[in-house]
Amino acid sequence: MIKGKQMAKKIFLSYSRKDKDFAKKVANDLEKAGYIVWWDISTIEGGDRWAQEIEAGINQSEILALIVSPNSIASEWVEKEFIFASKRGMKIVPLLYEHCELPIWLLNLQYVDLIGINYKLNFLQVIEAFEKYGRRAGDTKALPPTLGKRISRLSPYWLLLIIITLLLLLIGFLLKPILFPISPTPTRTYTATATYRATETKEPTKTATNTPIPPTETGTATPTSVPTEEKATPSPTVTRTPTLPATPTEEGLASLIVDKSGAEMLLVEAAPFLMGRDTGNNDEKPAHLVNLGDYYIDKYEVSNADYKACVDDFACSLPKPTTFYADARYRSHPAVFVSWEKANEYCEWREARLPTEAEWEKAARGDDSLIYPWGNMFSGSALNFCDAECEYSWKNTGIIDKYSMTAPIGTYPDGESPYGVLDMAGNAAEWVADWYDKDYYENTPRENPQGPEDGTYRVLRGGSWYNRSSEVRTYQRNFLRPNIAYNYTGFRCAISAEE
Repeated sequence: MIKGKQMAKKIFLSYSRKDKDFAKKVANDLEKAGYIVWWDISTIEGGDRWAQEIEAGINQSEILALIVSPNSIASEWVEKEFIFASKRGMKIVPLLYEHCELPIWLLNLQYVDLIGINYKLNFLQVIEAFEKYGRRAGDTKALPPTLGKRISRLSPYWLLLIIITLLLLLIGFLLKPILFPISPTPTRTYTATATYRATETKEPTKTATNTPIPPTETGTATPTSVPTEEKATPSPTVTRTPTLPATPTEEGLASLIVDKSGAEMLLVEAAPFLMGRDTGNNDEKPAHLVNLGDYYIDKYEVSNADYKACVDDFACSLPKPTTFYADARYRSHPAVFVSWEKANEYCEWREARLPTEAEWEKAARGDDSLIYPWGNMFSGSALNFCDAECEYSWKNTGIIDKYSMTAPIGTYPDGESPYGVLDMAGNAAEWVADWYDKDYYENTPRENPQGPEDGTYRVLRGGSWYNRSSEVRTYQRNFLRPNIAYNYTGFRCAISAEE
């Protein structure tokens, strides 16, 4: 329902019902400032009537103000309101109510921090954002004047000067063949092979990337459109035949095993290693010694084809959405849109588990504390990251890795870790078993750490196609809620050697 007097701009307030008290406070303050606020849906009947009223409310409004909190990010209705407003080209202003992991779809929108005392300090910024032109606060500007208006602003003298200049140019063009006859000597001709970079045709698996849409109640995310490939040639696939000899170590353990699902798993032998980094982010400090037992870890990220075998066995639920999973062109690509819960479900089906954070890091950086799986210097040919093919502003335009989103698993052999594990930097960010705690490294157990006993977020490692080069380091930690999934969240499995 529309509240307030008929004046100023109309604001649609999008929020989770769990944040209603805060939404009421914001709505009241905006009404005092002279805005018309659409926010209270308590008197609307459920079902179709509710959806129709919300759609009407957005259509009647000029700006969508989105209250950002863990509740709203997980809300299906907030997602629908955001999508509908985006398609209408509405201006969207996020209002930060509670600290949370911002989803990708909000990262390029300038938000106003209204947490705690910042509410009084920054409320005027909300008004300023509403009064700016454009769909998004801070990143667009007013439309330029039309050509007719520009011409009308010019004085008659300037118009006369322009007309004379054009006439002189026309006369010069007509007289050029007479004053400067063309030489009979042959001129150089250019063929397509000389001037057109024909060798840079795009790979068949390139897709048009899309900014992810907010997660639904079940925690998944949906891209704005189904990705399409530019060529019909099938993408390369990775065969599931062992590439390393399954020779036993001195302790009698094979260096490579193939489990019942056909997945190749490489041995990481027991030994201490240095985890974390003293010069890294705060949650990566301090560097500390950790001792792990023998374990095996997947050589490749779990692919859509691998995940399908679990679904077909009625042991795994479908990724949500199934944009990549259901497309045969992506069978050899890593399974994405997979939450931590679904990843854990899959590994259990294989009688395995997700690797611990310590196991993942050791498999990625080895005993020499490498910054990247292949060494200490970044190499754009060793991974799939946000390069020139990526659509985001932070892309590295000097490198082309041939994929705008995910690549087939094992595409970058130059990026293998000291243990032969592939794609541990970029491609898909990988879930690990641990809960996230930014201070956990300060008191990490020396022997086989398992992470905190509980928490709100689970850890992701390795970065993805979405990340810049500085975000795919072997020791960098990321985190998301375990029920959240995006088009960059994937995983691999591990088992202890004694299993």
